[in-house]
Amino acid sequence: MAELSLGDRIAQIRRRRGLTQEQLAERAGISPDVVRKLEQGRRSGTKLATLNALARGLDVRTSDLLTPDVDLDPAESGDKALLLDIRKVLFPSMGEQHLDRPAADIEAIRAGVNSAQKAYARGNYRAVLGELSDLLPAIEIALASGVSSDITRLASLAYKTLAETLIQTRHDDLAQEAVRRSLINAEGASDPVLYARAGENSSWIMLLHGRFIDAGETASHLAGTIEPTFGASEYERLDTFGRLHVQASAAASRDNNVGAAEEHISVARAVAARIGGGNLYSSRFGPARVAMAESENAIVLGDPETALQVGRTVRLSGTSGKRHLLTLAEAQMSMRDYAGALDTMKGAKAISPEWLINQRLARRLVRDLLDSRGVRWAKNSGLADLASEMKIAV
Repeated sequence: MAELSLGDRIAQIRRRRGLTQEQLAERAGISPDVVRKLEQGRRSGTKLATLNALARGLDVRTSDLLTPDVDLDPAESGDKALLLDIRKVLFPSMGEQHLDRPAADIEAIRAGVNSAQKAYARGNYRAVLGELSDLLPAIEIALASGVSSDITRLASLAYKTLAETLIQTRHDDLAQEAVRRSLINAEGASDPVLYARAGENSSWIMLLHGRFIDAGETASHLAGTIEPTFGASEYERLDTFGRLHVQASAAASRDNNVGAAEEHISVARAVAARIGGGNLYSSRFGPARVAMAESENAIVLGDPETALQVGRTVRLSGTSGKRHLLTLAEAQMSMRDYAGALDTMKGAKAISPEWLINQRLARRLVRDLLDSRGVRWAKNSGLADLASEMKIAV
């Protein structure tokens, strides 16, 4: 992406703030003509005092105006207290002991893990963090009291759910530690399928960090450890195997390796056909999940028309599959259907507002819409309200 000029940067942040040039000038206490000339490139330089005034008017630091690639979308989701409790679990102080607490009943732990998983499926991440901040210390006490395959499996599931929640809320550093603990406990439970499911999150983090080859290799390796016979009736193994090939396909498409992406998708299709389920999205792996993956790959490879065509064959149910709406919105944006993209985003918000706020892609799409349309359109269409509700900084 080309580096933004000072004027472009000011205009970008102004639009994202929902301000006209006149409104920015008023907030900064300077002439509207100065703002216009800077944005139009007719004024290449300005006094530091003017830059400071503009920064105050835009509610950013002066250095943010001079650094085009600075990330003005903070990762903090507002759950500082909950995250502090989670950090204490993942990185306890040296010598910290919890063994004086009463041991939790294993059925209570099982119920807590199930509750956290259901909250995650709904996109209620605050509830997940709250549940796990109380549950994980109890799990660690149970593990210290005597390891059993039952408790280690529950521990793996709990840390897996935590890792997924932390990835969704953009706390990848903490998520990596949660993945590590999930893997250790899955190995301790001698459950290769659970180990592969936990490891999928490691591949996910690599994708987010642009490590496409590593992500694909990780997903392929994990799939190889649990490769089923297609006559097998063990659903969980087939489900995980299919998901990992979808993950490997996503990594390949992002690395522009079309052949490998299609190879992995073809395996996923075979698994989906074995499991069945049609085009109604559910928690089960099936044709709908493969269609969603094909739609997302098409976007990555620059074919938004195919993305929409394939994507619209998927029927969503309840809160499931909401991520697919962002793929459709991204395709609509690529085809300059800005009103359609905004309507799709609003549909995603109606399903799960908390989930939408934390999605990297959703936040990027809203910022792109703000950059593509004028202030008046943003206010009249509801885009400005959506950006405000999503707490998008600029």
